[in-house]
Amino acid sequence: MIRDVGLLWVGQAATKVLAFVAFAFLARVLETADYGAVEFAMGLAAFATVLIDAGLGTVGIRRLAQEGTSPARLAAHVAGAQMGLVAVVVPLACGCALLFAPDSRTVLLSCIVAASLVPLPWRQDWLFQATGQVAWSVVAQVVRGATFAVLVVLFVGHRPSLNLVGVFEVIAAVVAAAYLTRQQARRIGPPRLACNRGELRRLVHEAMPIGAAGVVWGFIHYTPLLLVGAVGGVIEAAHLGAAQRLAITLVSFSFAYHVAFFPALVQRIEADPEAAGRVSLASFRVAAWFGIAVGLALTLLAEPVLALVYGEKYGAAAPLLRCLAWIFPVTLLSGHVRWQLVALREARLMLVAQVTGAVLVVVAGPLLVWGFGARGAAAAMLLACLAIWGAAHRFARARRIAAPIAPAVRPALVAGVLLLLAGVVPLGPWIACLAGMLAYAGGALLLDRQLIPDLRWMLQLRSERAVVAGAAEGS
Repeated sequence: MIRDVGLLWVGQAATKVLAFVAFAFLARVLETADYGAVEFAMGLAAFATVLIDAGLGTVGIRRLAQEGTSPARLAAHVAGAQMGLVAVVVPLACGCALLFAPDSRTVLLSCIVAASLVPLPWRQDWLFQATGQVAWSVVAQVVRGATFAVLVVLFVGHRPSLNLVGVFEVIAAVVAAAYLTRQQARRIGPPRLACNRGELRRLVHEAMPIGAAGVVWGFIHYTPLLLVGAVGGVIEAAHLGAAQRLAITLVSFSFAYHVAFFPALVQRIEADPEAAGRVSLASFRVAAWFGIAVGLALTLLAEPVLALVYGEKYGAAAPLLRCLAWIFPVTLLSGHVRWQLVALREARLMLVAQVTGAVLVVVAGPLLVWGFGARGAAAAMLLACLAIWGAAHRFARARRIAAPIAPAVRPALVAGVLLLLAGVVPLGPWIACLAGMLAYAGGALLLDRQLIPDLRWMLQLRSERAVVAGAAEGS
């Protein structure tokens, strides 16, 4: 399993590096307000992507793992359902731009970027991941990122234009969809759209709780950005979007880990719940030390990382990144209970947990944004993720599902002590980070003797099916 995750993360890393190159370049050549418009449009499109996915890919993976359904036939029904969603979601995204965008240029850019959603039904990444052909899905992601990055660097730098950014996003989406469609035709079966009403109804019914949870996740992470754009303007939206882009990148790795972990979990949780519990506990321990280490490093390096990626003018976003950095470990750890609920066909409970976070954003988000601007938005997102974890943990314990917490206590305490010391001892951020990581690693080896055995055991795990997932949104 870890080998599969490694392959997936390499592809994710390559894709994210290309995205960083493109958006770092845009942040440097565009005015801050124009870059804020780009982040607004991309955030709206990312939320719309979650609506179109609708959990159908996750259901496809589960069906192929448990039922042996025909991959080509299932893919045709998933694509048909998603095409219907495209017809609804794209106009809806344009309407949201009209309502929330701060100016007409941002509205136009948002509508152009929304057109990049049309090819999504022809990009069945989950199909390649579920049939053990993840390499083609990874290549498609890299092709998409590279196409956008190359076009941006070659053309936007000479004549900065918001509309060109949108057009290049559409071109990149079409190229990636064309590539994956060709690979599907060669390796699985001819891509097509199926509209059997009975099958579509069953598929949508099964995917609804998972898809709704994804929609709620997108609402939690992108609504604060839209609020900041509407209330604080595009400059504050630019700062929040820059910090959020880094945070969401990390969250996508969390999603990739758990969907790669999902097949092994599905195969064990019904046949041998105790074995599934052992897998979850070992994974939780390893993820706790790793995820909190990432949060600690990014907190210590927030200002230089933002300056390195986006330029010195984005130093004001450092407090936002210090807060948003902790979304990654929280999401990575809470995923252990959320995905167990899905494996036991209790996705509705995962949805209720997600709704808990959404309610917090609805109630506290506007107040925090109104009072504290972008900092309030970042706090709302982190608090929502903590609320989701708490609710999912309660549901899991009520159903006697393995829901560990204790393995995260020691790494959290070590990170907290190191952050306090970093605030007292006058070291530069890079030296503080290096010293902190060395101390953290030493603490892991001294304080948690079970970490290395669990890591070794995780490295030996192999899913009976070569099932891996590489989707960029989060759960």
